[in-house]
Amino acid sequence: MKKFLMLLFILTLSFSAFAIVDFKGVDWGKSKNAVAPMFNNITSEPSIDKDITVYSASAKDENIKNYKLYFNKDRLYMIRVIFNNETVGRDQLKEIYDKLTSSLGASVSNRRIEKKVDNYKLRGNYIKFIPEAMTTVYYIGVDTIDDKGDMIDSNLYLDYTDTMTVTSPQI
Repeated sequence: MKKFLMLLFILTLSFSAFAIVDFKGVDWGKSKNAVAPMFNNITSEPSIDKDITVYSASAKDENIKNYKLYFNKDRLYMIRVIFNNETVGRDQLKEIYDKLTSSLGASVSNRRIEKKVDNYKLRGNYIKFIPEAMTTVYYIGVDTIDDKGDMIDSNLYLDYTDTMTVTSPQI
């Protein structure tokens, strides 16, 4: 009986080890067809890489604009939560961070973002969490600055990534 319970425990642990924190029933490496039932209104998005397929899914929470699901050769490797910049303000930023630290634990790093793209600059920072061996979570705030120095866009993302595939935030 002890051996049976131990075997059952190990099997349960092995099946749940690949589930993505905060997305129960969704595992890294699954196909679009396998994860589609867990999301609402999935639609295809353009991608500049022929091996990468991107889908968006609507969100029920008014503070979330939508979800982006990223697949490499039809294998899920990232889920991006895009927050609604119309409803998420300074107070909500702190609330989100507090929820992350209480559910995911302490962050492992905090880095600045400084990137030039054509005539624009991307500025911000990201905070990295590793809640489990297979998942890395990036809390990303990034502003787009035009060539006159004016901020023209501001975004807040929460990226859930497959630790084996993604080694840095996707900006």
